[in-house]
Amino acid sequence: MFRSANGGTNWTTINNGLAATEIASILVINDSTVYAGTNYYGIFKSTNNGNNWVASNNGLGNLSVNLVVNAIVQLPNNDLLIATAGGIFCSTNDGSTWTSANIGLTSSSFYGAYLSPTGKLYAGSTDKGIFLSSDNGNSWCRLSMVFKTLVSMHLSQARGALLLQDPSRPESIDCLRR
Repeated sequence: MFRSANGGTNWTTINNGLAATEIASILVINDSTVYAGTNYYGIFKSTNNGNNWVASNNGLGNLSVNLVVNAIVQLPNNDLLIATAGGIFCSTNDGSTWTSANIGLTSSSFYGAYLSPTGKLYAGSTDKGIFLSSDNGNSWCRLSMVFKTLVSMHLSQARGALLLQDPSRPESIDCLRR
């Protein structure tokens, strides 16, 4: 992990305590608190702007699967939600412990989670398309989609649209407005 304090001219390594070199997702909460989702080592938290990191994997269960943290989202109520290769998990205590948040999900592998400006939460699965939660991840419903496997999701904050890419049609980008 690297940090720049001058717009990218110079970079400093900030990986003290960070067991992983492959970072899949980052969430900056404020000037000091940062979360890093990794490949194969789970989620790490820093409370001093990335100078030191501590693993925060309590409650993730099968760590051989759930250690791939593909997305981290802060919910409107300040809870945290992560999308992993083993499902969706939520923390109500700043990442100290995680509980499964998979009610209504028909997939167990997720690569993305995005919070819309209207508070709707989207989770992209690796095999069943997009799921929607309107209650901070407490329950989910599958959105009707023409494709099942997605390789990329991006939430356009300015337009309120979810942009999706289907690997069977790599030349196309689909737009979902909710």
